[in-house]
Amino acid sequence: MDIIERISELLREQGKDQRELCEFLGVSQSVYSEWKSGKSKSIRQYVDRIAEFLGCTPDYLLGSEVAFSPAELQLIGAFRSLSLEGREFIQYAAGAAKAFEKKETVLVFSSSRGGGPPGYREITREEADRLLSLPGEEEE
Repeated sequence: MDIIERISELLREQGKDQRELCEFLGVSQSVYSEWKSGKSKSIRQYVDRIAEFLGCTPDYLLGSEVAFSPAELQLIGAFRSLSLEGREFIQYAAGAAKAFEKKETVLVFSSSRGGGPPGYREITREEADRLLSLPGEEEE
């Protein structure tokens, strides 16, 4: 994916358009069209400002393999703001999500009805299917 494709993708994801980007950069839309067609390479001088507008890193726009998307940067920022306990929970949840994608386990919330503390726990797919097939409790 080239720089224009990444810019277009981020604009679309964020509900922004090239007109807004051009206004932010102080360039005409015809300059943007020249970038898209490859007639002008002046886009390189605007990479830092474009990244600022789109909330990503310049490396991401330039296609670096180690660059982060805006969503990844947001997750990293949120993770770093958590306490140690919060970070451990996120790491646990990430592992559970991987297992869920492999269709091995699911993460469920357990209430405190059984006497234990409420919280999330991981169960097998088979156990989840069995629990989902149980008849619901009658309401009084």
